[in-house]
Amino acid sequence: MTALDTPSASPVAGTVTITVRSIERAAVAIAHEELGVEVSAIRVRLSDDHGGLALAVTAPVVLESGAVPAGGSLLERLHGDRARIASRMEALTGRTVSRIDIRVTGTRTRSTRRVV
Repeated sequence: MTALDTPSASPVAGTVTITVRSIERAAVAIAHEELGVEVSAIRVRLSDDHGGLALAVTAPVVLESGAVPAGGSLLERLHGDRARIASRMEALTGRTVSRIDIRVTGTRTRSTRRVV
């Protein structure tokens, strides 16, 4: 668990505790939004990285069928996803994210349909 004690944050005495489970669930939700895959296919493991937060994200990747990727190569896209996940995790939890490892476990195809 993480306890956040900042004397100037509130005039009311007490502590705020964020459990590891809640940080994991936040990471899964953010990964879901950034990677575009279903929540049930995403696994997140948290660990300490010399005082920073390290995430190991395991998930399939979504490929657009019949389209050339707009965001560059798959590797470039995943680097961007990793940066956005880190930024959003830091903003949401207040913890410094020092490392994110993404392991791709498979692919999902998203069909693009034309409306005539």
